[in-house]
Amino acid sequence: MISTTYTTTSELEDAGVVTLTLQVYVIDEVIGVNEGHKNTVKSKLVIELPSGYSQSDVDNAVIAEGFDL
Repeated sequence: MISTTYTTTSELEDAGVVTLTLQVYVIDEVIGVNEGHKNTVKSKLVIELPSGYSQSDVDNAVIAEGFDL
């Protein structure tokens, strides 16, 4: 099972544009009868959005960068 989550580490607004720095975690977890492992990849992502952005705008920007949510 692969799951992707992110947290916002910083948010800076300037001239109507918000720059978000996100920490994206991609967790690949396999649990089986004779084996099990968990691999976590952590990535830093910087995106720019207009002021008044919504949560779905952030989700869409993360997806546009190639991550599956």
